[in-house]
Amino acid sequence: MQYNEKIGELSRDNLIVSTDAPLIVQSITIPSGTGALKRGTVVDAAGKVLTTDLIPHGILCDDVDATSAEVVAEVYVSGCFNKNALIVAGGYTLSTDNIKALRNGSIFVGNAVN
Repeated sequence: MQYNEKIGELSRDNLIVSTDAPLIVQSITIPSGTGALKRGTVVDAAGKVLTTDLIPHGILCDDVDATSAEVVAEVYVSGCFNKNALIVAGGYTLSTDNIKALRNGSIFVGNAVN
């Protein structure tokens, strides 16, 4: 018997700030050709990465790769998240209006305290 076998590893990514609001998840389709997306990417209801003209819908729970085919992914639609860990389209910055839209959907954005 091995009592000290290493099975896995957990690293903290600081995406979730607290569990004061419940973490609620739903499935969403990420369109083919979107590419590889990281956990914490903010997407709209059509699964597109957040940019200027889109309304945020959720935050990816896990890394996904929709380079050559559409992918059904899980997104957080409720919870408390670290603003600095959220990912949006390159060259775009999460706006105050985006944060308000997320809050209206029960996603609260704040800063992580270590």
